[in-house]
Amino acid sequence: MNDSMPSVSDESGNVIHNENSHYEPVQPDNYIRFRIIPVLHYYKEKIPDYTLWRGITRTLLVIGSIASGVLAIFHLTAWAALVSVFVVSVTAYQEFSGTNSKLNRYSSTVHELQELIFWW
Repeated sequence: MNDSMPSVSDESGNVIHNENSHYEPVQPDNYIRFRIIPVLHYYKEKIPDYTLWRGITRTLLVIGSIASGVLAIFHLTAWAALVSVFVVSVTAYQEFSGTNSKLNRYSSTVHELQELIFWW
């Protein structure tokens, strides 16, 4: 433990640390403050980024599908095929990156951590 770390004792004589040493057990209030809250903030910061990317890829898929259909109507099949390849590439990237599953996982983690904090 760091000697410069300030600590205080409560009424029952338990030592209350102002920093997390990552090695010793902590009381519930400090556990929430040092371990749950940072994880909660981490996942909350990630959700808007993944939501943005999911929105961008869905928009590209819709625009590409419409463009491919319009090009096919005007008998520009070569261009329609290129647009279809682009749409398939976007779909493949979205599945490979796992944006939807990450967004679902992060959202449920935030929900569960908030319930845990409310429970304590």
